[in-house]
Amino acid sequence: MPAIRSIRWTIAAPGLVAALLACGPSASAQSVIVSGYVEDASSGERIPGAHVYLVQEKAGATSNAFGFYSLAAPPGPLRASVTHVSYLPQRLNFPITADTLLVIRLAPRVLQMEEVLVTAEEAPAASEAQMSRHRLAIGEVETLPVLLGEPDLLKTMQLLPGVQAGREGFAGLYVRGGRAGQNLVLLDGLPLYNPTHILGLFSVFNTSAMKHAELIKGGFPARYGGRLSSVANFTMKEGNLKRFAGEGALGLLTSRFLVEGPIVRDRASFIASGRRTFLDLLAWWPQKIRDSGKRYGGHFHDLNFKANYLLSERDRLYASGYFGRDAFTYRKRYRGPRAIVDDFDFDLAWRNRLASLRWNRLISDRWFASVLAGVTQYRVSSQVGARNGDKGDEPDTYRQAWASSVLDYTARLDMEYAAGLRHYLRFGAEYIAHRFTPGSTRTSRTVPDEEDLNQLQAQSNRMASRDMALYVEDEWQGPFGVRANAGLRLSGSDSRGSFAGAVEPRLAVNIPLGRSYAGKLSYAYAQQYMHLLTGAGVSLPKDLWIPFMQGIRPQRSSQIAAGLARSSPAHGLELSLEGYYKVMTSQIDYKTGAYPYQAPEAGWPSLVEHGSGRSYGVEFFAERRRRRLSGWLGYAWARTTRAFAGLNGGDPFPDGYDRRHAVSLVLQYRWTDRTSLSGSWVYGSGYPVWTATGQYRSFYSLDSVRDATFPDYGPVNASRAPAHHRLDLSAHFTKQVRWGMRTFSLGIYNAYNRKNPMWIYPESDFDGAIRWKKTSVLQLVPAISYQRTF
Repeated sequence: MPAIRSIRWTIAAPGLVAALLACGPSASAQSVIVSGYVEDASSGERIPGAHVYLVQEKAGATSNAFGFYSLAAPPGPLRASVTHVSYLPQRLNFPITADTLLVIRLAPRVLQMEEVLVTAEEAPAASEAQMSRHRLAIGEVETLPVLLGEPDLLKTMQLLPGVQAGREGFAGLYVRGGRAGQNLVLLDGLPLYNPTHILGLFSVFNTSAMKHAELIKGGFPARYGGRLSSVANFTMKEGNLKRFAGEGALGLLTSRFLVEGPIVRDRASFIASGRRTFLDLLAWWPQKIRDSGKRYGGHFHDLNFKANYLLSERDRLYASGYFGRDAFTYRKRYRGPRAIVDDFDFDLAWRNRLASLRWNRLISDRWFASVLAGVTQYRVSSQVGARNGDKGDEPDTYRQAWASSVLDYTARLDMEYAAGLRHYLRFGAEYIAHRFTPGSTRTSRTVPDEEDLNQLQAQSNRMASRDMALYVEDEWQGPFGVRANAGLRLSGSDSRGSFAGAVEPRLAVNIPLGRSYAGKLSYAYAQQYMHLLTGAGVSLPKDLWIPFMQGIRPQRSSQIAAGLARSSPAHGLELSLEGYYKVMTSQIDYKTGAYPYQAPEAGWPSLVEHGSGRSYGVEFFAERRRRRLSGWLGYAWARTTRAFAGLNGGDPFPDGYDRRHAVSLVLQYRWTDRTSLSGSWVYGSGYPVWTATGQYRSFYSLDSVRDATFPDYGPVNASRAPAHHRLDLSAHFTKQVRWGMRTFSLGIYNAYNRKNPMWIYPESDFDGAIRWKKTSVLQLVPAISYQRTF
C-alpha cells in the first residue's frame, strides 16, 4: 500500500494559495486517494456540503454531514476547486504522488471582503447527480425579512418552488402535493415529529445554532427513508475549538442567546443556545378584553446543546440534545347577576425532546464510518375545566385531561467507501423502535348531591412498532461525464403482529449538455410505515400519529422527475427547470363523522378511509449570488388531487393544499459594508375550499316537530379562496464595536397590508342565508431586533 502523507491546507484569506510538501513514495496504482476534512478556518468546525472538484478529471466529491470527503485522482498535478455557499471559493494546485490526507480550511464569507470568483470547466451545482436539492446559507437566512424579527429556516424553505406553507403565516411544509406528516425532518440525524412552535407560527430551529440546512424535494438518496415527500436535514454547530464566542438577541417576540468555546483547545468544544418568548410575562392583551374577564397567554422556549471531542486524528465523538416546550392558556371569569359563577379554563402544551450520541471513525483513506444512537420524544397534552353555579353555593365542576405521545429509540450505522475515481459507495443499516400513545382522556365531574364521575378513556392502548432498513448507494461517473447515484433500500416494519416490507429503488442521473448545461433524471419509490391523522385545516399539535396495522396499510409513493440545470460561475448564476409526476397510495383520513375517542370500541381501521393521491407540476428556479446583489426567483405550476371512496362519490378532488400557481422573489442588497436591505414577495393562487352550493329545509322530531335549514355541500373543494400575496421588507445595520459586532434590524411583514385569508368559514344570517367569511390575522406587522455578537 502506498504511504499516506498528511497535509493540513489552510485557506484563511481570499486569493490563490499554493503549497508543495515533501512527497512520500511513488504510488504504483493508476490513481491515488485524496481524503480528509473541510473545516472552518475561524472555528475549526467541519463543513458539510463543500464541493471538492477536480478540474482536469471533471469529477469531484461533496463533503458529507461531518465534513469528510474522499476522491481518487491520477498521480501528478492536482488542480481542484473548493466551493461552499457560505465560504469563500478557492482553488488548489500542487502535485501528488501518494495517498494523501488533506485537511482544507475555508474562510467564511464576510461583508468586508472583496468578491472572489473561482471558475472551473464545469460548475459543481450543474454536475451533481442529485436533483431537487436546495442548500440554505445560514448567514443569508438571518438577513431575510421575518415575522416579528425571528429568523426561520422552515419559512425560508417555503420560499422555494414546490413548497407550500399550508396557511398564511404558518411554518408547515407541504412539498409537491405531500402532507405535513410525510416530511422527514432531521436534527443531527434524528427525526422531529412536530418542528413548529406556537401552533405552527415558528419553527423549532434556532437559526444561530444551525450549521447546515438542506431540503430535498424528491428523488432523495437511498440513505433516507421512512417518509414520502421530502427530507429537511438540519445540523447543529459543533462549537468553536479555538476561542470563546457568543451572541444575544432581543426582538419583539423572542430573546435568544448562544455561547460556544473550547473545552480543551483544538480538541474538544461545546455550544449551547436557547430562546424564549416573553409576551406571557406582560399584560399584552387589550384592556377591553381584560375587563371582560378573558385572558390569553402563551409562550415557548427551546434549548440546544452540542459537544464534541477529538479522540484521535481519526476518531471524533459527538453528543447533542434539544428540548423545546410550548404552552397556551385561556382563562374566562364571569360573575353575572344574582352572583352567577361561570368560569372556563383551557391549557394546551406540547414538547419535543431529543438526545443523541455519535461516533465518527476514519478507518482508512478510503473508509469512513459513523455510528449513531439516540432517543426522540414528542408529547402533547391539554386540559379543559369549568365551574358553574351560584356564588356562595358549591358549583358544578368539570375537568377533562387529554395526552398523546410518540417515543423513538434509534440506532444507525453509515459507511462510506471511495472505491475509485468513478465510484463512491455508501451503505448502512437503521433500526427504530416506536412507542405510540395515540391518546387518552380522563374526565371528572362533580355535581352537588350527586355521585362524582371519574372516568379514564384511552383512545387506544399503547402501540409498538419496529422499523428496520438496509441501504446501499453507488455514486458513479461514466463516460462523457455522465454521473449517477443508484441506490436500493430494503425496509420493513413489525407492528401489532403484522409485518410489511418493501424494496425501494432510487436513481438519479446527470447528463452533461455542454460546458454549462446538464440534463437530470430521478426516480424514487418510498414506503412510510406510520400515519398522521389530522382533522383540521392546519397542523395543530393535537394531530395523532399511529402505526400501520391490520386494516391500515403503509403509505407508498412513486415519483419521477426530469429537468435541466445551468451553472454560470462567471455571473454567479444558477438556473434549473424541473418537472415531476408523483403517485401516492394507501393514504388515509378520518371518515365523515368519525372521532378518535371511538377507537377503543370501533378500532382505528373502522374510523379511516383509504385513498390515493396524484401530484404533478413544473418548477423554475433562478438564483444569483453576488456580494452586492443576491437572491432568487422561483415559480411553480402544480396540481394535486386526492380520491377516497367515501368522499365526492369516489371521484378525484383537489387536495386542500393544492395551489395552481406560486411565485417567490427574494432579493438581498448590500448597500454598504455595514448596511444591507432585503425584500421578498410571494404570490399564490387560492387554495381549495369546500363550500355549500345551496341549502335545504328538513323537518325532524325530538320532543316536537321542528323546521330547520341545512347547507347543501357540493363537490369537494370545488371553490377557491382568494389569491394570496404579500411583500416583506427588512433593513440590517451592522457595526464593529469594542466587544464584537452589533446588528440592529428593522422589518415589516406584509408591507402593503394585504388581508390574506387564514381561515374561511360559513356564517348564517338572520334570514337563513349562508355566507362565507374570511379571517385575516397577520396583516401589517412591524419587526425590530437587536443582536450582539462577541
